[in-house]
Amino acid sequence: AHLHSASFSYTTAVDVLHDVTLSLGPGWHGLVGENGSGKTTLLRLISGVIAPTSGRVFLDPADAVIGWCPQVVDSLDASVPRFADSWEASAASLRARLDLDRAELDRWPTLSPGERRRWQLAAALATRPDVLCVDEPTNHLDVEAYDLLVGELARFDGLGVIVSHERRLLDLLTTSTIRLDKGVVRLWGGCYSVAAQAWERAEAESAATVAELRRERDRAQQRLQARRRKLTETQRRDHSRRKRAGVSDPDARSIVVKNRQANA
Repeated sequence: AHLHSASFSYTTAVDVLHDVTLSLGPGWHGLVGENGSGKTTLLRLISGVIAPTSGRVFLDPADAVIGWCPQVVDSLDASVPRFADSWEASAASLRARLDLDRAELDRWPTLSPGERRRWQLAAALATRPDVLCVDEPTNHLDVEAYDLLVGELARFDGLGVIVSHERRLLDLLTTSTIRLDKGVVRLWGGCYSVAAQAWERAEAESAATVAELRRERDRAQQRLQARRRKLTETQRRDHSRRKRAGVSDPDARSIVVKNRQANA
């Protein structure tokens, strides 16, 4: 998946994402950032659910199969019954691994969010996607369902992008981390823990550089102020010296008297 100078806005006023350039290869990529930073919007751009306002988002190959698993699973998507009714050996094996029973679909409205999530992800995986985009996949899962789901995601060998606030999951699955911070999108190598150490170190070095520049600025200002004080003192002394010299000079006094008489 490739993004080239991609931007997106819901209104003409402000871009949610601006000028994002990113290239992603096979493996799981964690997508992290503060709430409201644009994580889900970026995930939807990569999955093709929405198109960029400007710039480009494209896949290689162009006909790559995309699996999209949004965070909210309310309605019964058509892909779920299709997967549930599939006689393919791979589908049957997947249903067995995730402990899914076709009869559960008859009571979809009463299924827990975690049960719906398992069906949603299984249906997406059954399409054998080249690209799989998943938003908060482990919300509302009990321990058993969590282990089953994580195990299945770990088997996926395509390009995966996962939004999650759960660091343990990101460390288990991901090999790189996409970070959204203050409107900037950057790809860091390593799982969340490794990537976080890298950007914290970079931020500390940047902060140290800024602090040193500020100290140098303060020192320069102090030197300038000292030169100004010295110059002011020198000018004051010169003025006083000239003033004293003018009063003590007889010729100067006579000139002053003559000027006064002439003006009288």
